[in-house]
Amino acid sequence: MRATGIIRRIDDLGRIVLPKEIRKSLKIKEGDMLEIYVQENGVIMLEKYEPMDSLSKIADNYAETLAEVTGLTVCISTDSYIMTAFGNSKKEYIKKDLSDEVLNILEERMAWSTKNDNKVEIVINDDKNKYMSEAIFPIIDDGNVIGAVIAFSKEKNMSEEDINMLKLTTSLIVKQME
Repeated sequence: MRATGIIRRIDDLGRIVLPKEIRKSLKIKEGDMLEIYVQENGVIMLEKYEPMDSLSKIADNYAETLAEVTGLTVCISTDSYIMTAFGNSKKEYIKKDLSDEVLNILEERMAWSTKNDNKVEIVINDDKNKYMSEAIFPIIDDGNVIGAVIAFSKEKNMSEEDINMLKLTTSLIVKQME
């Protein structure tokens, strides 16, 4: 653990304010949940709670199956990074942070797909023009975006069947959260 040199006072309700610099560097935003741990030596640990992490094995299976059936590269993300990926370009994406463009799409809570050659950068420093087609389906649980099903292809446009399978996968993941 590294010291930040920042000291905060606890208010009368037991609250502390996490400095903006720390929230920004750890990608903690307003409304995010934090898990609190107390170690034996009395150290209090805060960790950003990622509800999707509990579904990582299931997400792997869904992404792998969907990639095999559709021929697309399929990623399943948390609300900030790619958790799992399968298909041609999977190694380029696993554990990479989502781009601001994708984060904005997730904030809108609407499915998005490539239209009129309008493409987005999937992860930070990605080439937005390397894919022929892209689709992003937010995973929403209790009104909060907790992740996304993201698919793309260099070689083909997505069919209506591909889009329907992505929607179905998103719905199945939401059902797993219940």
